[in-house]
Amino acid sequence: MELVNNKLIDANDIRLDLEISKQFSTWIKTNIERCFLVENKDFYPSRDKTYIGRTPTKYYLTKDAALAIILVSGGKNAKAVRDKVIELYNQHDTGLAFTAPQIEALMDLSKAMTLISIQKEVEKKHFDLYNQPQTWWNYRAAILGYSKESLIEGMRNVNKKHSSIRASLIKLDSNELIRTGVIDLLLAMGKTTEYATNVGNLCKSIASKMKLGDIIWDDTKENSLKLNQSEISEIKSNYVKINKL
Repeated sequence: MELVNNKLIDANDIRLDLEISKQFSTWIKTNIERCFLVENKDFYPSRDKTYIGRTPTKYYLTKDAALAIILVSGGKNAKAVRDKVIELYNQHDTGLAFTAPQIEALMDLSKAMTLISIQKEVEKKHFDLYNQPQTWWNYRAAILGYSKESLIEGMRNVNKKHSSIRASLIKLDSNELIRTGVIDLLLAMGKTTEYATNVGNLCKSIASKMKLGDIIWDDTKENSLKLNQSEISEIKSNYVKINKL
């Protein structure tokens, strides 16, 4: 069982997990009536056009519709299936569960944060949304888990001088810049702090495995030789696509 389009569940997965042998089309129509479900609000029918000679209808349920159907269907597995649906949504809502295409999108998002221009863009979006300049740095430091003072101390421990948060992070933990950028973006998009930090942590892990911290590029500076220009253009293009998802 998995979420479809980040929010729906295939009704047939529910039937199979409940171990109901009744024909699917009969079972789902009966339960739609029993639960007073409304089409295109509680459930979404979809015809699979890949079948030759017939077009069976699939039914995709919202969380509440799925739970209602589990309740009226009953059976020895009902509680386990109900708990499974709730956990599935909890994992999605807190940024702990992703499909393969979503993981690919997170990889592109992690790559996007190797560009300083995008890091600055998402930071500004987050700052503008927060709209409290006096407390911005303390608020953000509490979310990220580090502050300017902690970075100054970290640089002192390696006998280096602190010049800016970004410059110090590049020297101390460059992958943290990618995590920070992802968190800024998601919070600017209105995601919860829990969701943003969980996804940020995942993207930092992705960045570490892909060694993205080694290729952070300050594309805000003049680049007359057009170094890495094709890679920069591809990253920015993918970033635009991600923002439209």
